[in-house]
Amino acid sequence: MPRLIGKPSQAPMYVGLAFLVAVIGASVLEYSGDLNLVPGFGEQPTDRQPAGLSSQQYPLQP
Repeated sequence: MPRLIGKPSQAPMYVGLAFLVAVIGASVLEYSGDLNLVPGFGEQPTDRQPAGLSSQQYPLQP
């Protein structure tokens, strides 16, 4: 068993790392649309069509 007397704790580093991982994970989930904390974040504009598609190929049906 190692001697822990006088050794600095590594807890702040692990807490900071866990917080960083949580923030990155929440950002990825928010951008992908699985989480919606910020309305409109990560959305694509609805008036644009993907390249190569025209309205004649795929007409909108009411």
